Amino acid sequence: MEVDPKDKEISELKRNLAIANRALKIYSEMFGELQSAVGEVLTEMDEATKGGDPVTEGDRARFEFSKKIHRTMSDTIDKLAEALRGIR
Repeated sequence: MEVDPKDKEISELKRNLAIANRALKIYSEMFGELQSAVGEVLTEMDEATKGGDPVTEGDRARFEFSKKIHRTMSDTIDKLAEALRGIR
């Protein structure tokens, strides 16, 4: 018995959509973890400046790195979400 090519295509699209949904969920979880990490860095820098401790270049570099990762993950999630909307 032959499988109708349209049924095969629909099955493949469903499989790809399931994979894309899983990928989006994973990226979302990672984004949440990164948001927490950036929040911790911001809190540490805020506490350091309130306590009179000087903010070092290492602190600034870590903060900038955290912001860059946060921005990259946010952009990636937005792109994945847009791609999923296009599939549906």
